[in-house]
Amino acid sequence: IRNQLSHAESEWIWISDMLANLANTKGSPRIVVDYEKLLTNPEKEISRMAGFLNRPVDTIQLQELLENFLTPKLNHHPASAIKAVSV
Repeated sequence: IRNQLSHAESEWIWISDMLANLANTKGSPRIVVDYEKLLTNPEKEISRMAGFLNRPVDTIQLQELLENFLTPKLNHHPASAIKAVSV
């Protein structure tokens, strides 16, 4: 339980926020980034985001990011673990 919310309450807040975000950006260019995919395959996801933004990927900055920040350890609640618990 995070912030004293149950999994169901947390999921409801997440779904509500996502639906509001999608509604508020309707008709605008947008990209949805899956946090778990970002942590498990950061090069691919960052390249996808850069392509969406029509920006090149700085390979030196990407390497620094991978070495110093983005690691699978950051995913404290992977979706696969949550699904296993709620089944």
